[in-house]
Amino acid sequence: MLRKPMLQSQQTMNKRSIYFSSLLIASSTLTFAQVGNDSIGTQTVNIEKAFNPAVAEAKMIKSGPESANSDSVKKIGVKYEVQSIPVASIFNPAKPRARQLIVKNSNHFYNNQALLLAGNYGTAIAEFSGVFDLGSNQKLSALIDLHTSQGGVAENFLKDDFSKSNAELTYSSITRSNEWSIFGSVGFQQNQWYGTPKGLWTDEQLNTIDEGHNWTTYGLGSTLKPDSEWLSNLQVKLLGLSDNYNNSELVAQATLIATFPSLEDVYKSELSAKYRNNKTEEGTATIADNLLLSFSPTFKVKSGDLSLDLGATGFYQITDEVQASSFLVVPNVHLSYLVDDVILRLNATGNVDQHSYREFLSMNNFFSPNNNILSEEIPYHISLEAETQLSNDFGLNLGLSYENANRKSILVLNEITDDLNRDYNFGNSFGLRLDDVKTTSVQAGLLFSGIEKTTIYVSGQYNNFSMTNSPQFYNRPKVEAKLIVNASLSDRWTLNLNGIIYGQRKDLLVSSNTLIGALNETIDVSGFADINLTSTFQLSDRWSIEARVNNILDAKQARWGFYNVQGIQGLIGLRYNFDW
Repeated sequence: MLRKPMLQSQQTMNKRSIYFSSLLIASSTLTFAQVGNDSIGTQTVNIEKAFNPAVAEAKMIKSGPESANSDSVKKIGVKYEVQSIPVASIFNPAKPRARQLIVKNSNHFYNNQALLLAGNYGTAIAEFSGVFDLGSNQKLSALIDLHTSQGGVAENFLKDDFSKSNAELTYSSITRSNEWSIFGSVGFQQNQWYGTPKGLWTDEQLNTIDEGHNWTTYGLGSTLKPDSEWLSNLQVKLLGLSDNYNNSELVAQATLIATFPSLEDVYKSELSAKYRNNKTEEGTATIADNLLLSFSPTFKVKSGDLSLDLGATGFYQITDEVQASSFLVVPNVHLSYLVDDVILRLNATGNVDQHSYREFLSMNNFFSPNNNILSEEIPYHISLEAETQLSNDFGLNLGLSYENANRKSILVLNEITDDLNRDYNFGNSFGLRLDDVKTTSVQAGLLFSGIEKTTIYVSGQYNNFSMTNSPQFYNRPKVEAKLIVNASLSDRWTLNLNGIIYGQRKDLLVSSNTLIGALNETIDVSGFADINLTSTFQLSDRWSIEARVNNILDAKQARWGFYNVQGIQGLIGLRYNFDW
């Protein structure tokens, strides 16, 4: 507000006096600014005004820094998986969705992208991601990907081509009262039964293997986040699968997360129901039903550098499975504490894994269609983690975990019987063996960022398994290691190197076939190092060229049994970013 001196008879002042007084005040103000005297004299006029921001002033706020490369990807947690398809590389980290790409060298963000790659072994990769703005906070997102290869595994005379494709459509809407989305997906995959043991079969016998395994997956689900004091999140999901052996599976799940008014920061509860129906016509026709109910209340405590989620989960099963617990209670505790520069985390959890046919096919593409799939119970899994910054350039994380699992599903080679009418009965498919397993794991990781625009992450893990009945944890290594290098060589050129080391494993080769005789042998599955390189060069805001080299060491490794993969593989193609 403007503090004015008390004026008397102001109406009697003539215009010349007003002009002279204004000129005098302006002159003294200018002189004060030039001299720079910090003291305030009695002759100074003070002006005080409360700041009342207006919406129109929002344009004065400068935007934050933006990335300049349209082909860089936001840093997200990457989960590394070892795939079973016979590609040159079996290393395939989970890909970020294309709509998460950040555009560089442009202030514009492109919502859509298309990618096409081609390489040796008759390999082609195509991806498309698009977002359609429907207005009124409504969006439609589409994702399509295709990966196909004509095969060409060394020293293999059977068909080893493969293909897989997937399409997903998601509609989302945000209103004042809720956030709502619905998705639908469909996928198709085909693999061949080419991984037979060497020296057991004649060419005539192997020539009878002419039918691969193909399956179709589909999904439908919805998520609702209402503006409610009681209901935080409601999710329903339906997943299905059918294959060319007349197997079918349906998994339906509903999850509800609830809170109480005035307690949303200290308490939440989760209620879930999961139903699985599996129909198997291959071999002995069976129909399996399993209903799993769970309730998980959690109390949250936060005090300074301490964060604690204290809870438990109760499971109730309705199933015909032998030895399955009808009721099980497991811990659900998560603690995080900051000590100086070290973050300590303690987790104590448990679970009932209602395994599915779809899950095992995703883990091992050569999983046979005649398996009896049962649920797994984990009374407790305890882990301790520590994370710290050693210096400006080095970060370190350490981990120790212990798990107690009952009826754990272990993947092993199926027994070879006299029934050779099935293409997967030549020692070239996998089944399940159940056992109670206690697992102790030690993990360490080191992150280095001392080179400009470059990060290097190396981690390793050692596993020790204590089995109840089986002599080995088949197809699981004791030693695993990972390497991730991300580098920006220039504003337009990026380089990514990913690799894994998978230690030696054991498997079991059993035969009761009268042609090859009885067998009951433990076999070694060699370890391997799988290193892959991806390089991207940006041609313009919209166009970039991408090159990949998989299995750089040209290792003829087998992830599963006798299924060796393709040798070194090169792919090259273009990526295009655009808007509708």
